[in-house]
Amino acid sequence: MRSFSPGSRGTPEKLNPTDGSNVQDSQALEREIGLLLFRVKTGQPKSEGLAKLLENPENLQMMNHSELELHKDQKKTELYREKKSYFLPLMKRATRLT
Repeated sequence: MRSFSPGSRGTPEKLNPTDGSNVQDSQALEREIGLLLFRVKTGQPKSEGLAKLLENPENLQMMNHSELELHKDQKKTELYREKKSYFLPLMKRATRLT
């Protein structure tokens, strides 16, 4: 298991089981953590918190690996789904303000 601690605020339930059990599939956990880091990078690329997390080479590697996995698909369906999940609420909010 990598160095990312799953006890942070806002962590999805599947990354931090309430019963304290160990995660069964560490590769799935690493992929999910990498996707979460990628989402932060997409939304707030100059975030100080993200910069601190990415100082750890293992966290940077997880994020880069997850991003490369998204780009591997020729149709980029997962990549667009990730971006849509971030940008769609922003576009809806912007249209409400105007």
